[in-house]
Amino acid sequence: MSSARVYRVAIGALVVTVVGLAVAVWRLQNRIEVLVEPADVPPGGRAPAAPAFLNLSYADALQRADREGKPVMVFFCSDGSGPATHMEATTWRSPRVLAWARDHTLAVRVDADREPDLAVSRGIDALPVTLFARPDGSEIGRVVGQYPPNEFIRKADELVRRNR
Repeated sequence: MSSARVYRVAIGALVVTVVGLAVAVWRLQNRIEVLVEPADVPPGGRAPAAPAFLNLSYADALQRADREGKPVMVFFCSDGSGPATHMEATTWRSPRVLAWARDHTLAVRVDADREPDLAVSRGIDALPVTLFARPDGSEIGRVVGQYPPNEFIRKADELVRRNR
């Protein structure tokens, strides 16, 4: 075998190894904070209510946000949405997400099946959606879809900081 061919084979093997290692690190970073695995969700059911959410209606959260000077973070979900159920069982149980939500927002959970008028009025057409609103109800922005804890915090923090 020529030395050029040996060199190409060695470089190819190195590239495959580096890519595999990068994927493994990314997976570890995005799973390390998960406290409740999706397997803990009963079949056909949803995870127990995540501690990130206040037991307030959207309207009550807006009033309280006005007093506290914080935006409202509204997690629109549905029992029938697999991604929303997965996010409740993982992202919304991360200690970092819980701390971030408590420090920067008033977080409420809205079941789009039980409150369809609110979901429609806010333009929710896919689940899950995490909407951020000012105390007057105007939208700051939204995070659409399911994200692991670190990525969710990055996206949410960028929205909240940019719109203070």
